[in-house]
Amino acid sequence: MRFTKPFEDGGQQLYWVRKATGEAAQGDNGGELIAVGITDKKRGIKGGGKFFAGLRSDPFFFDLDGFIGTVEGVDNGRSLGDGAATDPFASFNTMAMVLEVKDTTLGSEIGVWATTSVKDGANWVQVDRMGRPAINTVVNSTGPIVQAPSGAKDAYNAAEPANDLADFGAAGIAALQALSSLDPDEGAYTDDQALALGMALLPDIVKYDTSTTAVGPLNGRQLADDVIDIELTIVTGGDPLGLFPDRDELGAVNSDDIGPHTDYLTKFPYLGEPHEG
Repeated sequence: MRFTKPFEDGGQQLYWVRKATGEAAQGDNGGELIAVGITDKKRGIKGGGKFFAGLRSDPFFFDLDGFIGTVEGVDNGRSLGDGAATDPFASFNTMAMVLEVKDTTLGSEIGVWATTSVKDGANWVQVDRMGRPAINTVVNSTGPIVQAPSGAKDAYNAAEPANDLADFGAAGIAALQALSSLDPDEGAYTDDQALALGMALLPDIVKYDTSTTAVGPLNGRQLADDVIDIELTIVTGGDPLGLFPDRDELGAVNSDDIGPHTDYLTKFPYLGEPHEG
């Protein structure tokens, strides 16, 4: 996708959507043009499907302050599970891109992630990436539990998923063992358990078998899937997936006490209407 500058301050933009494969996908303007449109308006795409880009209600839900207090060790008067959970995302808007296509367009198994780059002179530099939520946040936490080195999150954000196991596998295992040591029943993951989970969570991409119903965080993800609760449970020693016979399904922290938003739509573009103000 490419976007023009806004027509006026804070106004709409023109966009182009291209479908590229192979080497054509390595550039920023390769592939077949399948749609041209204006932000905040739905648009059909060549070959079947729909595209939307524009302002929508943020679908993510998470007790960010509780996480910062518990995992990052910041003295903000909050901790996960303290009965004072707040969800700042409930009132946020986000700039969203929503693409709907047939499963047959994607193939049987896909992996999805997104990157953000900024212009540095004549070059674009990758400064952020995301597949599954909170993987970088947990694996490279500099807080008192994980104690990752300063700069680890930036290095992760600049890397490619293909190198995750080689470059961050050891850090992932160490983080899983540190956080699971909080589990009051079974204690820390064994080396084999932490390795198995590390290989399931890395590379940091959303994998999805298109012949099945999406269930986050390991097989796609639906908007209302409470992936944060599942990930908190797993990284703090719980085994809700039934992978290890000597561990129960509960970890040290099993929920951030925040549930899905109530403004999701049942039809395209699925994200709620933007909040006023």
